[in-house]
Amino acid sequence: MLHFAEKIWNSLGAGLRRQLIWLASPKFIHGVSGVVLDGQGRVLLLKHRFWKQQRWGMPSGMAHHGETPAETLRRELREETGLDARVTKLLRVTTRGRLTEFLMLAECTGTPEVRSVEVLEARFCKRGDLPVDLLATHREALDWVRAGGGNADLDI
Repeated sequence: MLHFAEKIWNSLGAGLRRQLIWLASPKFIHGVSGVVLDGQGRVLLLKHRFWKQQRWGMPSGMAHHGETPAETLRRELREETGLDARVTKLLRVTTRGRLTEFLMLAECTGTPEVRSVEVLEARFCKRGDLPVDLLATHREALDWVRAGGGNADLDI
């Protein structure tokens, strides 16, 4: 029986085999969040229109097919704020179910401008000036980075 399955599989051709493997494989979503700092060490936060209770959070978004996490963060920043960033480090990777989340460290200059319907406000915040309604997982990530997580030595 195994020999018969092998003959059928090998007769399909590489393209069809790839499509069948893709259909049969679990799908994953790759999300990216960024600890984006300006020259004064302030962190960029966005007030997100479509998040529950329109909370504040770090720039974040879902990767497009073929994008690296750094490319995703740079694209999201340009689309949402008009800022260009230099991604300097991958801080951590976490997985929950089918979502893999990449936390990146980036630096940028300039003033953020709201350029997307997804964002209500954008601003750089000092360590003691973080919004009360900051998304809990993003507050935890900033606390983790501040404590030296990802070997980051940041005073945010």
